[in-house]
Amino acid sequence: MKLHEHEAKEVFKAEGIPVPRSVLATDPDGAARAAREAGFPCVLKSQVLRGGRGKAGLIKLVRSEPEARETAAALFDSPHGVRKILVEEAVDIDRELYLSITVDPAAAEAVVLACSEGGVEIEDLAARFPEKVVRERVPLAEGLSSYRARNVAYALGLSGEAAKKTAGILEALWRVFRK
Repeated sequence: MKLHEHEAKEVFKAEGIPVPRSVLATDPDGAARAAREAGFPCVLKSQVLRGGRGKAGLIKLVRSEPEARETAAALFDSPHGVRKILVEEAVDIDRELYLSITVDPAAAEAVVLACSEGGVEIEDLAARFPEKVVRERVPLAEGLSSYRARNVAYALGLSGEAAKKTAGILEALWRVFRK
């Protein structure tokens, strides 16, 4: 199943996974209004089904309403077929993590993938530095236990409240995965 970012974030919110405040815009004026409401700086994220949106110039930080309108117009006019833009509040990031769950069909197991270096091309990182990616195999019949979720958080070098929150997010991500 492929979802746009705004669709995935709605699913995440429904499971209690924290996501930044955002508004979906379908034209440059709507993007400018949404940006004003979000506050500056904010991020314009083209909603297209492809990876590498940042590298392709489809995610832009804007600092004013005129810049938001102009940037949105350029994104809508790009050759990437942008029809919607997610306007999202900019968030101060202390630390970025990567968390995902996939299926290993040969083993009939889920695999939790986690990395303490979020915001990177995980495929490239895993190929060059496989030791930086935490892999936790989860038998589908058993599911992701709190114990396993905490172990992933600890393997990322987290402790205390950060480990607890990360484990909770991972458990919520498991619920999304199972749906």
